[in-house]
Amino acid sequence: AACVLWVLGIPHCFPVSHGLTRRGALVFDVADLIKDACILPIAFSCGVDGIIGMDLRKKCIAYLEDFKALEKMFNTIKGVLHAGNDCE
Repeated sequence: AACVLWVLGIPHCFPVSHGLTRRGALVFDVADLIKDACILPIAFSCGVDGIIGMDLRKKCIAYLEDFKALEKMFNTIKGVLHAGNDCE
């Protein structure tokens, strides 16, 4: 999420849904775009199987790469920016 915002030139500290008091709030908002679909199912599955630490991290990274999460986040944020330009 931080990479997407940085490349698009958007300050990561803009608060949207994570509130005004949280540093880097927009990073959390963008990460939420994929968290429920990607990370939570893997975390629960690994929890049942007793997989923790680096093995859990490797599974998450592999899934995010297969899911093309970075590309999806870029496309989603760019789509929101384009939609905002249409409102002017």
